[in-house]
Amino acid sequence: MANWFWKQCVEIYFSLQFHVLIQFFCIVGGIIAPFVFLAKDAPEYHPGYSVCLSFLCMSALASTVYLIVCIMENQQRVKGLSDNDGVAGDEKELLGDLHPSYQYML
Repeated sequence: MANWFWKQCVEIYFSLQFHVLIQFFCIVGGIIAPFVFLAKDAPEYHPGYSVCLSFLCMSALASTVYLIVCIMENQQRVKGLSDNDGVAGDEKELLGDLHPSYQYML
């Protein structure tokens, strides 16, 4: 389902950047986990869980910003303010997800 979403619903460069951002948060979490979940903090692990929650909040913020950008882009395309509105008819068909009538699915 997620693969379908990325291929069908999101422009290539936006999806690539967003996907890399989410991957970055996951990779950093895996790298720093051994250093924040220390034996001396057992059994509560307050520093470790604090770091995990902060990365979760950063991911939620990034997703919210991305949602707002998608909504704004959809509104611009509905109003006809897209960068590719002046393209000729035959060339519009070759634009793919850059086509002025393309809409993000939210």
